[in-house]
Amino acid sequence: METASESILGILSNQMNTILLKIFDFYLEISGKTYCGSAFYIHSIPGIMTRQGKFEHPAYGRYFWASNFILLQEPTVACLVEAIEHMISDGSHELAFLEVQPDDSEEPKAT
Repeated sequence: METASESILGILSNQMNTILLKIFDFYLEISGKTYCGSAFYIHSIPGIMTRQGKFEHPAYGRYFWASNFILLQEPTVACLVEAIEHMISDGSHELAFLEVQPDDSEEPKAT
């Protein structure tokens, strides 16, 4: 069985979001399937809500929702890896994260 440290293909969030909001966007490959998800540091949620309420719409500051995400106790890659390894071991990664289908379209050929 693959481990999360072997199957995490990348941390996609930009550096600023990671520093200010503790958001990790990632994708992972397990047994030929690719999944994408996000991990939030539990204490960053109030900051996200405040920012959304200020810059997007006041109602966004009153609630928080996100799809394909998990909450982390610590804002570290090690905590993310530990969480994903556990989720892989019990199969819950299939419920928590979105499976990304491969793009089977062929690239146009130069003529």
